[in-house]
Amino acid sequence: MILQKLYNDYNFNIELILTSEYKKLGLNSNELIILLVLFSNKSKKKIFSLASIARKVEFNQNEIANIVTGLLEKDFIEIKLETHNKKEREIYSLDKTFQQVQNMIVEEIKNDLQQENKSNISETITLLENKLNRILRPNELERVRLWYDTYNFDHIKIISTINNLDKNITIIKVEKILDLDIEEPKEIDKEVDDALERIFKKI
Repeated sequence: MILQKLYNDYNFNIELILTSEYKKLGLNSNELIILLVLFSNKSKKKIFSLASIARKVEFNQNEIANIVTGLLEKDFIEIKLETHNKKEREIYSLDKTFQQVQNMIVEEIKNDLQQENKSNISETITLLENKLNRILRPNELERVRLWYDTYNFDHIKIISTINNLDKNITIIKVEKILDLDIEEPKEIDKEVDDALERIFKKI
C-alpha cells in the first residue's frame, strides 16, 4: 500500500490528511481525536490501552471505548489479542485507516478524470460538429465517448487528427487513424508520479 510505505519510510504526514478530510471519510471529531492519539504511538508494537489513551485526551475510559467501537465498525482500526510472556494483550493496527484514505484519494482521482473527460469530450464534439457543419448523431456521440472512456485515446491526438483531416472527415475515419497511431504504453513510474503529486497536494 503506497500511503503506508510513504508513512513508514518517509514520515508521510497522513495525520494532516485525516485532520482536513475526516468528515469526508465519515468520521466525527471525537473519532478523529482518538485516531490521532493512536497514530502518535510510534513504537513498532501497537499495544492498545484505554488507560494510556485516557491520559492524552479529555474522555473517560467508557467514552473512549465507545469511540473505539465506532472506529472498529467503520473499518479504521483493527484490534487483536496476542500472548506475551503467558499474558494476553491487545494489539491494534491502523492498516485499515491507510486503506480508507487511499480509497478516498483514488475515488477523487477518478472523479477528477471523469470531469476532465467530460470537458475534453465536449471540446471534441464541438470541433467535429463545426467540421461536419451538423449536429452529431446519437451513434456518433457514443463513438466519441468511447474514445475517452474505453479506448483512452489521447485528447491532444484526437484534436490534432480532426484538425488535420479534410472536409470529408467522418467519425470512422478519425477512429481508424487513432487506432493506427497508438502510442507506446505509459511508464508505470509516470503514473505513480502523477498519483503522488495528487496526494502531496493534500498536505
